[in-house]
Amino acid sequence: MNGNFAPIHDELTITKLPIISGEIPKDLNGIYARIGPNPQFNPLYNLHWFEGDGHIHALEFKDGNCSYRNRFVQTEKYLQEKENGRPLAHSMIMDGGINPLLKYTYHYLYERMYRGLNGPLKKGGGAANTNIIYHGGKFLALEEGHKPMEVTFPDLKTVGEFDFKGKLKHNFTAHPKIDPRNGEMIFFGYELNPRGTSFRYGVTDKNLDIIHSHEFTKEETPYVCMIHDMVITENYSIVGFYPLILDVKKVLTGENPIVFDDTKPTKIAVFPRLYDGKSSKIQFFEAETGVAFHYINAYEEREGDDLLIKILVHVQKSFSMTDFSKGQPFPYEYTLNLTSGKLISEGFLKTLDGNQLPSGEFPVVRGEITGQKNRFFYYSLVVEKSELFVANSIAKVDLEKGNAFQTITIPNNGMIGEVSIIPRSEEEDDVYIVCYAYHEHSNSSTVFVFDGKTMNNTPLVNIELPRRVPFGFHGNFFETQKLLK
Repeated sequence: MNGNFAPIHDELTITKLPIISGEIPKDLNGIYARIGPNPQFNPLYNLHWFEGDGHIHALEFKDGNCSYRNRFVQTEKYLQEKENGRPLAHSMIMDGGINPLLKYTYHYLYERMYRGLNGPLKKGGGAANTNIIYHGGKFLALEEGHKPMEVTFPDLKTVGEFDFKGKLKHNFTAHPKIDPRNGEMIFFGYELNPRGTSFRYGVTDKNLDIIHSHEFTKEETPYVCMIHDMVITENYSIVGFYPLILDVKKVLTGENPIVFDDTKPTKIAVFPRLYDGKSSKIQFFEAETGVAFHYINAYEEREGDDLLIKILVHVQKSFSMTDFSKGQPFPYEYTLNLTSGKLISEGFLKTLDGNQLPSGEFPVVRGEITGQKNRFFYYSLVVEKSELFVANSIAKVDLEKGNAFQTITIPNNGMIGEVSIIPRSEEEDDVYIVCYAYHEHSNSSTVFVFDGKTMNNTPLVNIELPRRVPFGFHGNFFETQKLLK
C-alpha cells in the first residue's frame, strides 16, 4: 500500500488547527468522524487495503474553532498484535504466497482472516474499520465481519465489543439503517461460505434494544453472495442479492476467491420491517446482473391502487476486488410494483439531454429523509482508471429537475473519498459538505467545508492538518445539539 493508502502509526491530539483560508461557520458545531483501514504492522505477505485495522480521524468544530484527534480502534486483533509486536493474520483477499489449501482452511469465512498461521489469535478479532455511527447514546465502529465496537467521544477511547446486552449472536453490517421517524435501527449480518449465505436480520428500538430478529432460510436467500448494504422505506426493508460470490475453485488455486458472476441475475428481496417468515411474505424481483455496494435511498409511492417502491443505488456491470478500474459504479434506479410483484423499470440515471450521470460512489442524503422521498443526493466522482476508489470532485443531483447535477472540484488537486453533509436549515439541500482531502504534491491533507446549496468551488473554509490522513471508508457528522439530547 503506497501513497495515501499507506498507513500512519502515531496518535495525535491537536486542540486548535490553523486555518488556511476562509472561516469556520459559527453554526457548525459537532464532531466529524471518519473511519478507515490502517494496519498497525506491515502484513505477513500482501494485505488488501480493505483489511487494515480500524482507525478514526475526528474533528471537533466548536465556536469557530476546530480540533483534531486520531486513534486506533482497539479490537482484540489490534491488542493481541500489539502485545506480540507483529502481525498475526494473513490476507483473505490478496494471495499471500502460502499453500492455497491452508489459505482456504483458514480464510474461507470472512472472520477467519483474523486467525493467522504465524501465531494464531487467541480470540477472533475484527477490524472495525468501515463505518462509525451514533445511536441510542452509543458510538459504534462497524465492520461487517464482526460485532460492533463501542468507542467514546471526543476522546476516541475503545470501550469494547458491543453485543446489544448479549442478544446479538452474529456479525453486524457496516450499514444499518436508522428510521428518523421512530428511531428504529434495521440491521443484518451475513456469513459467506461454500455451504450457503447465512443471513440474519434484526431491528432495534431507539434505545438499542433488539425488538425483532429472523434468520433467513435457504429458500429465503437466492444464492451465496456478499451483501454489503441494505435500504429501507417507511414500511419495508430491501436487500439486494448481487452475484458477488465465493468461488471455491479460486480459493483452492490461491486466487482472490470473491468474484463477480455475471451469469447470475440480481435478486432484490422486499419484506415488511418485522418480517418473520410466517405472518408476512417476502417478495423477490429479478433484475439485470450487476454489483452494488451502496444505496442512495428508497421510498414508497402510490400509483392508483398499486404500491410502488423506488430504489436509488450505485450499480456497476463488472467488478474486480483488486482493481476498481475494471468496473465503475453509476447512479441507478429500480421501480418495483409490490402489488403486481413485477419489476417495472431499471436503469442508469440520465439527465434530460440523455447523458448518463458520471461515475462515482459513496452517496449521501440527509439522515432525516432516510426511507422517504428525497429530491437531492450527493456523491463523490471517481478518478478514472483508479485501482482503488479515489475521487477528485463532488456531485449534487436534483431528481426533480431531470437529474440535473452540479459539481465541486476539490482545490489544489485534492483527492477525497466519502463526504458528509450537515443540515443548515430545513431546506433539503441547505447543507454544509465536509471532507478530508489529500494533496499528493505535498503529501499532506487538509479539511474542506463547502456550501452544498450553491456548490461553489471556493470552500467556506480550508483547514490545515498536522499530518497526512490516509484514505478511508465512511464517516458521519454528529451535531452537538443532538449529542447533548
